[in-house]
Amino acid sequence: GSPLRAIIKGLEVNLKRKISAVRSFKYFETDSTVERTSASEDFYVYPIHFHPESSTSVLSPLYTNEFNNILNISNNLPLGVKLYVKDHMSAFGFQSSEFYRKVSALPAVRLIKPTQNIKTLMLKSKGLITVNSTAGLEALVLGKPVYLLGRVFYQDFPGVSKLEGFSDLPGKLSAPPMEVVDIKNYIIAYRRFTYEGDLRISSWRDKNNKYYDGLASLLLSKVGIESNLL
Repeated sequence: GSPLRAIIKGLEVNLKRKISAVRSFKYFETDSTVERTSASEDFYVYPIHFHPESSTSVLSPLYTNEFNNILNISNNLPLGVKLYVKDHMSAFGFQSSEFYRKVSALPAVRLIKPTQNIKTLMLKSKGLITVNSTAGLEALVLGKPVYLLGRVFYQDFPGVSKLEGFSDLPGKLSAPPMEVVDIKNYIIAYRRFTYEGDLRISSWRDKNNKYYDGLASLLLSKVGIESNLL
């Protein structure tokens, strides 16, 4: 498309995001409130995802509506347990102020600023409930159980309870949590099945053709196409 039109569209999106962020900030819990309540009440952490993104749109398409996720999770929590909904730093403001207002109005939910340290929250929590956020891996490293709605690379790690849907939550949360073991060996094993690459777009000119030939051959082999046939 037109570069000028793309630039104008980008400016419009950023302006709308800024306006939404300013209007929405009043719906978030203050830092002092979070520090006080997190020390005295039981809660689970739910990280809001960035949308659109392949992790949700492709791997977990049933869970792309964040308000629906938050509403159904909070409705299935044990009595007296809170859900700390932590906004994504890169996504803050993309949702409308009405979205944040509705989330903050849910009785079992506390809306947490994107600037809050999610690891600190997880250490104080009973665990993490997520679609497929990489925060789940961080929770496992910290020794916290993870309740998983979607699909993700760490889904078969110890400490992960896979959910068929929101209705699974009451039974899973009332059961004794799975023992979270040292997952170092699982991370090492997973890495052995990965391939080195560079996702930094800014460095693509610095690579020679052999890098891209090797990458293309690897991708083709994974979908069952022999590169020498092309």
